[in-house]
Amino acid sequence: MKNKASFVISFMAFGIVLVLIPLSIDSRIENPIYALVLRILLSESIDQISVSEAQQLQAPIWLDTRTWPEYEISHIKDAIWVGESLSDKSFLDTIAKTQTIVVYCSIGYRSENLSYNLTRLGYTKTRNLYGGIFEWVNQKYPVYNQCAIPTKRIHSYNKFWKLWVSAPTETVWE
Repeated sequence: MKNKASFVISFMAFGIVLVLIPLSIDSRIENPIYALVLRILLSESIDQISVSEAQQLQAPIWLDTRTWPEYEISHIKDAIWVGESLSDKSFLDTIAKTQTIVVYCSIGYRSENLSYNLTRLGYTKTRNLYGGIFEWVNQKYPVYNQCAIPTKRIHSYNKFWKLWVSAPTETVWE
């Protein structure tokens, strides 16, 4: 009886894995489990852009929606820190509504929300960086510290989210 129950549980687990594998296939993300997490968390209600596509853009405006401590540890070169909300919209005064804007956070959840709000304000070329700064570093693109010096450190938000940083990077959190 014990062997039969063990077999049934193993068979069910295998079936679940077979169902989840197609859901986790995403050419934009290198880690299939991370791709599955993103598929669950992101609504994709706003235009998404992959890391490789973002690399091809000519002079986009980069907006970082993470917390200040996250931004201080590392950020994408020339990114403007805006935080998680649009409570201070003064940074928008210098951005044309037709300018290409790439918004990012750790994985893309917080930035997806801000991207949506920018689109509602009339910014027509707003894109959410799919996989966020974690996927950026996973694909071995550089990040910079508060002194604009390349760094191998990244703020992983917390201990759990550190799992999705696979690049040889030092993860820190508060």
